[in-house]
Amino acid sequence: MKKEKNYIVCDEFDILSYQEAKEELPPINNNYTLSRDWINQIGQELYNVLYKAKPKVNEQFTGDPSIAKIVEAFRLTKEAEELRQNCRFDQRSSTMSAVQLTTRILERLSSRHNHGIDHLVTMKTHDVDIADPNNSMAAEIRVMIAEATKEAEEDVEAINIAAGLLAGSEACPLDRKDVTLQNIYRLAEEIKNNPEVKKMIEFAGQMQQSANKLQASKLSHGVDELYEVGTGNDIPRLLPSELIKLRRNKKQFYLDFIEKKLMQYNLRGGTEPLEKGPVVVCVDVSGSMYADNKFNWAKAALLTLHNICSKQRRDLHVLLFNSGIMYDRRVLKSGVVDGKGIMDLLWFSPTGGTEFEYPLTRSREVIEEYESTSKKPDIIFITDGYASLSPSWKDQFKAAKRKIGFSLFTFFIGKEGDLPDRFRESVSDISDRCTAIPTVAEANDAYSTMFSI
Repeated sequence: MKKEKNYIVCDEFDILSYQEAKEELPPINNNYTLSRDWINQIGQELYNVLYKAKPKVNEQFTGDPSIAKIVEAFRLTKEAEELRQNCRFDQRSSTMSAVQLTTRILERLSSRHNHGIDHLVTMKTHDVDIADPNNSMAAEIRVMIAEATKEAEEDVEAINIAAGLLAGSEACPLDRKDVTLQNIYRLAEEIKNNPEVKKMIEFAGQMQQSANKLQASKLSHGVDELYEVGTGNDIPRLLPSELIKLRRNKKQFYLDFIEKKLMQYNLRGGTEPLEKGPVVVCVDVSGSMYADNKFNWAKAALLTLHNICSKQRRDLHVLLFNSGIMYDRRVLKSGVVDGKGIMDLLWFSPTGGTEFEYPLTRSREVIEEYESTSKKPDIIFITDGYASLSPSWKDQFKAAKRKIGFSLFTFFIGKEGDLPDRFRESVSDISDRCTAIPTVAEANDAYSTMFSI
């Protein structure tokens, strides 16, 4: 009889997918008394549970009984299904989640004076019902796995946030080839452990709620109609022949689903973003922006604008400035994310003085590159400081605005009473709107201008 080493039924494709993706991640810490093969096998089994639509136990399993018990203990947790909803049919997400789960489980098993490791040794030679409420050893293992799963759930939440930031509004963010697992893992660790990044993410979440409401009113709606047959993985629009395949050849169906090769009806009309031109965002990174979470707020606003532009398939160019231009990069091209560019932005720190002419001149130059094709370019200017603008420079800038037709929205981070008269004198006549943002918590009114682009 053929020996089956996998507890959850899988094939060579599943094994290869996990092993290849796992190589992109830092290796799992092996400061335990468990063998590397045992650790790798647990990771593979957890991947199979997370990835597959309906994980099936292999009745012919002849491997280590302790592996089966750990997997079943995981499946008994209430968090297991929640994790599966985030990972199912997503190879990369399942891999990262399985690695995080394995790490957390190993930490728990080796805690409490290696009680968990001792239990594993016992389970190798004794038949233990892991679901038995009256078995103290089984109960202790279940508690350990539940604790590890809860911790891993927080890890996976950070991974999903990181993937979303790096991939914009893609429906399957981890399926983007230009979004590497190393970058996702690195950013996820920062989200979990860096208070500054945590605060930025918190602000971005608040802003996104307001942005979603504002953007809802800026969509055009047509009549949905079927107009051709194409390929994809949208279940409600699959052809009847594909549903038959699901019954007759599940393996092929799932493979085509993953690769978005199922035959489906395509629609036209419906709700689509209105066509617009590029967006240039200028963010002050002078030393004063470091105080009172102002720079975290500004980066959160930038991330929200990044998501809006991604959905609208617009170009987004970012300029970070102080007394000069410190960062100059297009981070979105027709909604496609430059993963390295957005990573660089998240770790930038404010320093130096403030100068307005350099970033605004460069913004105009970026806009002029799109002059022949843009429909409604926008410049968003965020600062907490002041800098003078010469009359001759302002005349040139206003002439370019009239010629090209772009808009300039200026945001001053500070209370209305703190906004100096010289600031308004400097920028009000070249801005379509000049808005003071009193505090991060009270900035909702300002969103109506910033996030309705």
